[in-house]
Amino acid sequence: MQTSHKTFEGAHLMKPNATSPISYQLADAETVRLEQAAVITSKLSHDFGNYLTGIMGFAELSLLQAPVGGTLQGFLHEVFLSAKDGAAWVQRLHHFCRRTSFPAWPSCVGLTLADQHARLVRGQRDGLVLRMNIPADLPMVAVDAEALSIIFRELTVNTSEATDGNGTLEIYAQAVTLDETECAHLLGSPMPGQYVELSVSDNGPALDPKVREKLLTELFFSDKPKLRGLGLWMIYGLIRRYAGGIRLFSPHLERGFGVVMVLPIAHVPKFETAEARLPVVLMLADPIRSANMGKLLEAAGCMPIIVSSSSEALESVTKLQEHSAVAVVDTQFGEESGLDLARRMLTQNAAIRFVFLHPQISYQGLSEEDLFKRFPLLHGPLEVSTFFQAIGDAHRTDMKKGK
Repeated sequence: MQTSHKTFEGAHLMKPNATSPISYQLADAETVRLEQAAVITSKLSHDFGNYLTGIMGFAELSLLQAPVGGTLQGFLHEVFLSAKDGAAWVQRLHHFCRRTSFPAWPSCVGLTLADQHARLVRGQRDGLVLRMNIPADLPMVAVDAEALSIIFRELTVNTSEATDGNGTLEIYAQAVTLDETECAHLLGSPMPGQYVELSVSDNGPALDPKVREKLLTELFFSDKPKLRGLGLWMIYGLIRRYAGGIRLFSPHLERGFGVVMVLPIAHVPKFETAEARLPVVLMLADPIRSANMGKLLEAAGCMPIIVSSSSEALESVTKLQEHSAVAVVDTQFGEESGLDLARRMLTQNAAIRFVFLHPQISYQGLSEEDLFKRFPLLHGPLEVSTFFQAIGDAHRTDMKKGK
């Protein structure tokens, strides 16, 4: 797999000038204020989240006891929905204030952006146009695809609000090397090193200088009446969590708002042993996760084969009869059990090896599964080194000994 160079709507974007038009940088004092706000917000949102969990739980239990179609059921339903909305708001706060993170699974910026563009087209969101210039050889970043999706979604919403749904969101990406001075001009926690720089800008109204000053210094500030001013804070929090940096800029003298983000480049280990050029069949429920894992395996020297259905999985292992191959399988693959599908695959190709992925740490109900006695079983959050070791262990499994 390789991310293609993407230019949507016939646009070819140029890298914005670092100093002209308007560029403004945030000092260490702003970072300190943001981190102090994050500490306070974390404590409040944690406690508030616990209260909402109790309200939602008891409202749901009460709904089961209330007369169907009655006034009481309607009131309880409203209580449940309100608490659910509150829980979603708390989750947004968590994106801003959380600082600990699990090891980031490398992701491809181009794949995530292409998915967001497809969602935008399918949803026909207003008249918003998304234009991107993503080099095909852009390195993977050490940021989870889910976090990238949240960042791009928030930027899309901001552009839509700023332009009344008829604006243009432009995204330019490139690999850069930052020195200590350049890192000091960014809000967040970047250290000198290699990054992917993303420049995201719109053609909406220019910000008033007083508004601009408050964006990342005044909690919950927004110049849009319907919003709560949390979107940019969420973006900052997510980038800060993954040791990246952010600054704001104006793409044009009189119009537009822009964000420059730097995301650390992921370290991708290489297979130097028999696993090099190993066919790896990916059978995962999430297509973006499959695409990112395929990109990672390809960079490591393997030959990923992504399948999206049981029939494709069976066909792929049949074609690999004469080859050593490993299949990476979600324990729940779509509507079918990944374990049942694995058994069917073994009848098609007895030489196939497996690495099973389970979303939870607990394997309750699966402890006696025979396949787990022969092949690696991993749970999330998953580290790259652990995953690669499991690929090697599965490839070297002696089926005759049942190991």
